[in-house]
Amino acid sequence: MIKIDSKENCIGCNACKQKCPKHCISIIEDNEGFKYPKVNLKDCIDCHACEAVCPVLNSGEPLPPLETYATYSNSKKTRLASSSGGIFYEICKIILLQNGVVFGAQFNEYFEVVTSYTESLEDVTKFQGSKYVQTDNSDSYTLVQQFLKDGRKVLYSGTPCQIKGLRNFLGKNYDSLLCIDFVCHGVPSPLVWREYLRLIQNDKSFRNLNKCNLDDLRNIKTISFRDKKNGWRKYCMSITTCDESTYYSSRNHNLYMKSFLNDIILRPSCYHCRFKSFSSGSDITLCDFWGIEGLSISQNIPVIKEGVSGLFINSKKGAQILNQLNVTTIASNVDDLLLQNPSINFSTHCPANRNIFFEKLSQGHDIIRLMKKYGNLPLKRRIRAKMIRAIQKIGLFNIIKRIHG
Repeated sequence: MIKIDSKENCIGCNACKQKCPKHCISIIEDNEGFKYPKVNLKDCIDCHACEAVCPVLNSGEPLPPLETYATYSNSKKTRLASSSGGIFYEICKIILLQNGVVFGAQFNEYFEVVTSYTESLEDVTKFQGSKYVQTDNSDSYTLVQQFLKDGRKVLYSGTPCQIKGLRNFLGKNYDSLLCIDFVCHGVPSPLVWREYLRLIQNDKSFRNLNKCNLDDLRNIKTISFRDKKNGWRKYCMSITTCDESTYYSSRNHNLYMKSFLNDIILRPSCYHCRFKSFSSGSDITLCDFWGIEGLSISQNIPVIKEGVSGLFINSKKGAQILNQLNVTTIASNVDDLLLQNPSINFSTHCPANRNIFFEKLSQGHDIIRLMKKYGNLPLKRRIRAKMIRAIQKIGLFNIIKRIHG
């Protein structure tokens, strides 16, 4: 029987609930907005199926990627619609052309983030773009299994822990399944997102947004966490209303993004992540290739301002699909990405005032005021980030690499 002794030992993947033969596991949201399983002891037959699929109890071993690339789609439209280089969309095209099914994260009508699927290329746009909220995984593993049994090809995209949960749930390898994860900083609370969205007009980093009527979320047409209006590196959050007006908020000033990047609103398990260093079992891992401007390979990339992805090939299956993509690839290595992507190998640090933030939120304190008070990056981290950007901008990282061979 699955038992959560500490909240850091549950990632919220729902694998246990979906595997239970007696359907005696329910998923309950706690006061921080994260979901955890609860077993109905009267119906439990103590079969241990839930424990067998739990990715925390059955985590994988770190494996170095087979190949590493700097990559971007050859389509400018695709690059601009994506968070980085547009590689995910290009992979989706290949799967769907083979009568496959694609799973990914999308907003529902209430702008909650849910795992869904599509069999249409037109609907893949719903999955494009980063969504910095924990996804409601619902019954997606069960649906994947059914599609695979029906002989369909499936692409499943998610966080590393979600991928490991799927692998455990299926219990066997399928040649027709392609798993894609991404370098994950951590997943923010859905409750925090709901509260922020409810009071978003009070975030003054959005110019003139307070003049809109957003009491009804149906007045919002789209939300983007990574709008490229000012370029890939200078991305911003944007909200487009039904009258086609768009409002922008810089990531350096947006209260939600600052709270996310300050690690204050993440799930407890994210501070002790067991799925770093390519241990999820994914075929492909994607990330932003931050800092590429300071590397010699950037001289061969004319579209840096539109976004470049880091691409890790983790299996032969991943290598095979890479050869079918409409993309440009430039050979690289893991070390080139580590400096500005420490989440490849390391969990984020839990801020000392995180529990105070959530305690005050549960007491009904205003989310905007809480974010203003607790959402700023500590001075040391701001200085470190500026130093890293300066090192890469002047090409010092390349010089250090040459000296050390």
